[in-house]
Amino acid sequence: MTVKTDGELLFEKYLNDHSIKFKYEPPLSGTRKLIDYVVEHPTHGQILFEVKDIHHPPPAGSLTAFDPHKEIRRKIDEGTKKFKDLPDALCALVIVGAPGSFVDLLSPRIMLGAMYGDWGVTIPVNPELGHFDASKIESRFLVGKGKMVRPNCFKNTRIAALISLTNYDTSSKEGLKYIMTDDGRTKEDRWTDIRSGTVKFSETPCVTVWENGTAKRRLPQNIFRGDMDAWWTCDEEGQTRSFVGQKRLALKID
Repeated sequence: MTVKTDGELLFEKYLNDHSIKFKYEPPLSGTRKLIDYVVEHPTHGQILFEVKDIHHPPPAGSLTAFDPHKEIRRKIDEGTKKFKDLPDALCALVIVGAPGSFVDLLSPRIMLGAMYGDWGVTIPVNPELGHFDASKIESRFLVGKGKMVRPNCFKNTRIAALISLTNYDTSSKEGLKYIMTDDGRTKEDRWTDIRSGTVKFSETPCVTVWENGTAKRRLPQNIFRGDMDAWWTCDEEGQTRSFVGQKRLALKID
């Protein structure tokens, strides 16, 4: 009997909460590998989702060097191997931070950096004058280590998107919003509500879709549109946040 990971159980909760029907590890034509989840979409057909949990403890010591992209890139490599036999399939990689893991799956610089290259700056230097023009310094993803873009080619084009899945604890943000609500009651009264459990907050599965600009196929944009979800779409203007759910926006999560 297959023992499901924390990430798989959380993804199933998200799918069930949003009434998205799925199959777990069904046999697929063209491969002997078992892909974690398959969703039948009315216009895009089968969508394959492989779930990868990141287990990464906090670094020891305050001066320890830490590469925020490393574990995410490792999971992209693992996902690529699962999709290797399915060149024409619509595939997405779901990345989940296991409980207690030291990983930020909501940061555009980290997630897009894992895909396209480390975030850095370019500084144009005039060798004749021996100095640089500060007005032309640009921040950008530096091509080199990213898993989707390399100096001379595109990679992992079968992965339509990375999907960050976080069991987001809204209590601090919702609690502050509740306390600051002005309806004639005092803040002390509202603190009492929270301490007594009259008002309760909970963890909520939160999805962020990071489209892969080099992918051969795109996910349909009518899924992952919940109140706590967000999309980063890749188009001619670059990679921009094209959607954010109302609750996520109100809580200022990003």
